[in-house]
Amino acid sequence: MTDTPKPSVKKPTPEQIKKRREAAKTAVAVLTEAFPDIFDLDNAKPLKIGVHHDLAAGGVLSKTQIRKALSAYTRHYHYLSAVAKGGVRYDLKGATEEVVKPEEMSHAQEQVDAIDKVRNDRKVQQDVRKKRKQQQNERDVRLSTKLEALLAKTNS
Repeated sequence: MTDTPKPSVKKPTPEQIKKRREAAKTAVAVLTEAFPDIFDLDNAKPLKIGVHHDLAAGGVLSKTQIRKALSAYTRHYHYLSAVAKGGVRYDLKGATEEVVKPEEMSHAQEQVDAIDKVRNDRKVQQDVRKKRKQQQNERDVRLSTKLEALLAKTNS
């Protein structure tokens, strides 16, 4: 039995990540313009299962653009919150389709909780950095004051 080396997976560069995000944002913007009542993150509504087929049939975007747009849209905090609350799912015309299942609600809530945790952790880290910077500034002021007093003492 020989060990075959695993193919190396290249991580995308920051420029590639930025380019992908911009492409997804553009695709979401196209959907928001074409279907403002459905693709509105200020008033997010759960989308029906299989909405990508309806979008592909409409020809507004390519299948790749639809995939990227839906991926970005359905991972957004406001959309996940809407799914976590439950209710009905909507098609492109705004008609209700089916009800959000309990397991879908709990999965969405887990994702919302994970986003909240990341945001909270980031805020805690920012607060720690801010406090350290403030402490360093206070030390610098004390040191500067002591040095000025020492210089004044030496010059007198």
